[in-house]
Amino acid sequence: MKNYMVVNDKKIEISQETADNLKQKLGEKVTYSVGDRFMAEGNKCILVMGNYNEASMITLRSGMRHNSPITVGDIRKITKAELEKICSCHPIRYWDRQKKIKT
Repeated sequence: MKNYMVVNDKKIEISQETADNLKQKLGEKVTYSVGDRFMAEGNKCILVMGNYNEASMITLRSGMRHNSPITVGDIRKITKAELEKICSCHPIRYWDRQKKIKT
């Protein structure tokens, strides 16, 4: 699924990062879930569950974790602040597992 915005009656495509930033400015809460996939530092990564209510980011090519697992409030509603603790490299989501869409 692509994100679009209308400006002066013209429909333009915007990135997922821009869409998330606009949602935040409009007061919509942007959350992430275990199973979401990201691009981080040129690598495809997946957000995974560790122990109960712990999440970490794993690089798909190497299988290496970006960090030790971080305790989160809800593995299905990980906040942007929690995601930044999981992976400080500013990952960009390209697959939303809960919505089952490519972003």
